[in-house]
Amino acid sequence: MDHDYGAGWAEIDGDGALAVITWGSSTRPVREAVDRLRNDGVSVRLIALRLLWPARPMRMAQALSGARRALVIEQNHSGQLYRLLRAEYAFGMETFAIHRPGPLPLRPGELADCILSHHPDREEMPA
Repeated sequence: MDHDYGAGWAEIDGDGALAVITWGSSTRPVREAVDRLRNDGVSVRLIALRLLWPARPMRMAQALSGARRALVIEQNHSGQLYRLLRAEYAFGMETFAIHRPGPLPLRPGELADCILSHHPDREEMPA
């Protein structure tokens, strides 16, 4: 039976040309990094996945609508979330992945710098 998870499949927040996708334990530091950037006037969309399977291609397409680039951030060695997403979703835009194995946690400050470096509008942003 195919259960409709509704909006519970992901937390989607914000808009902008860059969509940052994350999940699990990476969500908290990524959210903090996105909040820091927003406080500096940078528009960033956050998609924090709660459900990896079954895939929700229509919902992901809606969440990405209007974005020009996607950045997947996860804490693991192989980039397994990025690989799963590429296998199940047709992004139709440039996609990048940032993954790092533990045990050191991802830090919001370094993530904010990394997110900004992947933002498609970074050349037009004030220094």
